[in-house]
Amino acid sequence: MHPVKLTPEEQAVLAPVQALLEGIRQRDHKLMLAQVMPEGGATIVREGRILHYSLRELFERPFPSGVVEEQIYDPSIRIDHDIALVWAPYKVFIDGKLHHWGTNVITLLQQSDGRWLVAGHVDNSRTSGD
Repeated sequence: MHPVKLTPEEQAVLAPVQALLEGIRQRDHKLMLAQVMPEGGATIVREGRILHYSLRELFERPFPSGVVEEQIYDPSIRIDHDIALVWAPYKVFIDGKLHHWGTNVITLLQQSDGRWLVAGHVDNSRTSGD
């Protein structure tokens, strides 16, 4: 992720997103699910198809073979009290090679203990063009 000057509040919102990406890298389903509201929604666009999942279903799908690493860049973060939005371009690498890229739009809710959890996720994906 490119360095971006973030406020402490923005850093707190981004923390579960970064932990989720680490869970993907490690293929650690427990770590991934610990960052989300499992029954939250995910809508992803793959090869022109719109697919809907619960967040649990999204992160329990089989992973492609090889080392998978997703990186986000220059996140835009919006916060209003106990809701937040992260909009960030991303790239996914498999075995160090660029596989696909797009934009993540992630909504988060602040829990009563102050911790942020991912409530929703939308992304698009492409392998060619801009």
